[in-house]
Amino acid sequence: MKIYIAGIHGVYETSQINQLLTNSLVTFWEKPKFHKCHREQDIFLDSGAFSAWSRKKSIDLKDYIRYVKENEEWITVYANLDVIGSARRSWRNQMKMEKAGLKPMPVFHTEDEPYWLEKCVNEYEMFCIGGMAKGFSRKERQSFLDRSFELVEKLGGLDRCKIHGFGMTSFDLMWRYPWYSVDSTTAVLVSGMGGIIVPPRRNGEWRYDLPPHGISISEKSPSAKKLNEHYTTVPPTVKQMIDDYLTENEYSFKDCAESYLPRRELNIIYYNTLQDAITEKGSNWDDTNKLIPLL
Repeated sequence: MKIYIAGIHGVYETSQINQLLTNSLVTFWEKPKFHKCHREQDIFLDSGAFSAWSRKKSIDLKDYIRYVKENEEWITVYANLDVIGSARRSWRNQMKMEKAGLKPMPVFHTEDEPYWLEKCVNEYEMFCIGGMAKGFSRKERQSFLDRSFELVEKLGGLDRCKIHGFGMTSFDLMWRYPWYSVDSTTAVLVSGMGGIIVPPRRNGEWRYDLPPHGISISEKSPSAKKLNEHYTTVPPTVKQMIDDYLTENEYSFKDCAESYLPRRELNIIYYNTLQDAITEKGSNWDDTNKLIPLL
């Protein structure tokens, strides 16, 4: 499975980030300009339809088509310009983009009827599932995704379709379904808020199949005075675990406490390793797992 890191725009802040980022999601809403540092990246272009919709703005389809064509040498995959709340109008855009010679990935949303998911499965090798980033509880997202993947499986699509999950920040849902790829802003957001993501350790082994710890480490963090919420207030055993993780990845507490950049690098390392772990082990999607609700 691929995890696309979202939320980093333009030229990356450090050469280390350039080296660490293997998969990056950018959005047409930001109209990023590509540079030589993007050459080695797997770039996923999102239309930015949700960003525009949430700001009560619109995106011109002709502008989006023009941008994709002008930057095709940089872009690995790109999504259709979907219309939030209208599957029919979204599909109309899909047809217009294809008529223009492009091959966008269609997007199935939480509010869409199953008919549109059937079209995705029956007519496309790759498609996206979206509309889950905001406004839904984890239980609601799981219920929607369980129904969606059950239908995909019923139609014989699990073996032949590559499915991308938009805004898939939930650790449990990343593991639960057989995604081809997902994207997440968590690495960027957590580092910007003063935190790092650390895998749990069991019997001396870092475990990427168990939910990670989000640890505040910035010296400016308001949680510095809250028990068990900051590096300085956690128990000695937890602090030692964090120290060991930092040391093994060649980072220091001082650097991570003073700047978001080393924190961002460290969080990208976590997601790169999580990506490899899920790819190696495979998702938890099976008949037994479908019957077990998330806690």
